[in-house]
Amino acid sequence: MDPTNTENKTALKRLMGWLFPPDHRIMVLGATLDFDSEKVLVQCHIGDVFLFARRLEVYDECARLAIDLAKVVAHLKPDPRVQQAIDAAELCFNSPTVENRDAAWAAWADVSDMVWGPDTDTREAHFAGRTAMAAPLAVLAVLRRVLGYEAANACESVAYAAEAHPELIQKIDTIEARFRTAVYNALMAEIERLT
Repeated sequence: MDPTNTENKTALKRLMGWLFPPDHRIMVLGATLDFDSEKVLVQCHIGDVFLFARRLEVYDECARLAIDLAKVVAHLKPDPRVQQAIDAAELCFNSPTVENRDAAWAAWADVSDMVWGPDTDTREAHFAGRTAMAAPLAVLAVLRRVLGYEAANACESVAYAAEAHPELIQKIDTIEARFRTAVYNALMAEIERLT
């Protein structure tokens, strides 16, 4: 499917009109980029990609994103609860049993207590912990088929955690690009359905 042909641009404009109010920043960006879906998803802020993901119900990719981002910066917060939260999130994502959901909630509570406890961390360690805290929440939200801002919070926190580490930023960019591609594919499938 060619995102630059007129029929697809018209379908994207119509779809975006259903998803967002006319004065929303994504609509303004879409109009600026002549409703070229590829350009819109590449150039919009990652938080706006989540708005598409929520409306297109790209659930699993949001959870996978939060888990993968937490893995990248986990070593910046050398507390075992960080890795336990990531492991519990991944286990729950792969096998959503009642026990695994309970374990994910418990791991979130443990890492949450650590993150919001006495402020003795460096900035990067604090945000690495917050990224890990977002992972089980994102998985649990996905299992309920309700997307909040958990995965978006992971993206925000991971950026702060890794800001002094260019080698981590490159890994984060790769993970976010994979997420943008998944959302783009869902968007193209919806446009194809409409045309």
